[in-house]
Amino acid sequence: MMLFYSEGKVLAKMPESGENKIISLKAYNKPKEVKLEVSELDLKRAKKLANQIPATIEFAVTHLDIPVQEDHGGRPAFPALVVAADHAQGIAFFSRPII
Repeated sequence: MMLFYSEGKVLAKMPESGENKIISLKAYNKPKEVKLEVSELDLKRAKKLANQIPATIEFAVTHLDIPVQEDHGGRPAFPALVVAADHAQGIAFFSRPII
């Protein structure tokens, strides 16, 4: 996500349509309901496994410095990368780019 602080606007991916759109920071700060990536059932299963897995799982979201162009001739965007990993063991459990 690119921020245009001087103009008070932000480039964001809209959850409803999946399109990139420039919106004002005031509209960006309003909470919106979005679909969960992990189901409620998966969360309950993970809570049961918490005592069985001897790991501290860290989560991070970072921006990639590689522009991605979804449509030919479209405007490129810089995706974010979501990672879940155990730093002590050097294992990445989950990684996914978000455009």
